[in-house]
Amino acid sequence: MYNNRDIPWKRITAEGGAIVVSILLAFWIDAWWDERQERQEEQQYLVALKTDFDQTRLILKRSIDSHRDSSEKVRELRQIVKGPKDSHSDSELAGYLGAVFSMDYPTVLMGTYRDMVNSGDLRLITDDQLRVKLVQFEGEWEAYRENTIEEVWDQWNTIMVPYLIPRIDIVGAFPDGYRGFDVPGGVHPIDRDQLWSLEFQNILAVAMIGDLDVVLQGQEVLEIVSEILALLEQEIQGES
Repeated sequence: MYNNRDIPWKRITAEGGAIVVSILLAFWIDAWWDERQERQEEQQYLVALKTDFDQTRLILKRSIDSHRDSSEKVRELRQIVKGPKDSHSDSELAGYLGAVFSMDYPTVLMGTYRDMVNSGDLRLITDDQLRVKLVQFEGEWEAYRENTIEEVWDQWNTIMVPYLIPRIDIVGAFPDGYRGFDVPGGVHPIDRDQLWSLEFQNILAVAMIGDLDVVLQGQEVLEIVSEILALLEQEIQGES
């Protein structure tokens, strides 16, 4: 029969405590390592997101500027066709008509964000405000694309282009070339009777309103992009 006094309780307790501590330490190391890996993944995502949104800001700004310039040209042309028909030469009118033919359709870079959503890695973004802004941007961009850009694109395809193609020399509408390329001009004069008409003035009004919608609503989307970039820079710098 064993005597309780012969059992090395102190040693057993010490060894048991050491085992518990070892297990807890192993769990802590695993948790620390996982956390470290996730923070590294988060930083990689943050840098990739910043690259995407830097490009998106440039694309949106270029599109907004293009539509703003186009709206001003269309506004000026609308005033011209209210005056004498011989007030401007064909080449001058063609320059204005180029604005009616201009249609910038922006596309944003959402690859990194959508990869994060599809993989479930959006959870790696520790800043709640940044995560909310990213989700907000996706919604605002889709609404802007579907309700404004697509609508203006449809107007351009179904109203502006069908009306102008039979009535003007399209190539002449791009006196400085098209996207860096020289294009030979046509020989047919502009049909001024068709331009000095109520129908064409209404078409110009539709074009101008469409351009302004793209500008005004685009500025709201661009503001969200700027806020996201500020948050991204703050998070990236905070870990550097």
